[in-house]
Amino acid sequence: MSATPAGTSYELAYAGWSLVIIYHSESTAGRQLYLWDYFSYSKGNENLDFDRDGSPGGTITGFIVPEQIEGETEAAKLTCFVGEGDNIYSGDQLIFNNTALDDGFGTANTWNSQSVGMSKSGVDIDTFSISWASGLLHADDTQAQIDLPTQTDNFNLVYLIMSVRSKTVIGGTEHYVIHNN
Repeated sequence: MSATPAGTSYELAYAGWSLVIIYHSESTAGRQLYLWDYFSYSKGNENLDFDRDGSPGGTITGFIVPEQIEGETEAAKLTCFVGEGDNIYSGDQLIFNNTALDDGFGTANTWNSQSVGMSKSGVDIDTFSISWASGLLHADDTQAQIDLPTQTDNFNLVYLIMSVRSKTVIGGTEHYVIHNN
């Protein structure tokens, strides 16, 4: 899908789906997964109130950040599925605990209908790395503020997934929480 000029009949259209598969393997490190499945529509010129508490942005809760595991540099990963972002508009951001995160394209337009590792445009399935060095998360944190400001563009937030490391290895229990409205 190429960039569509503003004002055309395709400007507010997108199609896509995502399948979330949770698996474990003896060769992978343990993780805790948290899914916020709140489909929310941003009409543009706003900070999307995706948790529907009446305040801009949203607070994600229900997780716990473990102590840093020796040798690990990443505190968490945050994956977002957003539909209908447009590359022709700028000003979309994901702000995690007051810091804008990069979607891997190094642009000032996070919801640009491009996903790292995908050759076709149309939806954003972006994963943001949150390092320990950033200071955005600390051991025992149980909540985070996420702001999704946009200027002109409309978009749909389909879901957020946060993944934090765990000392649990294969043979232990898997841990995941699903929040749905």
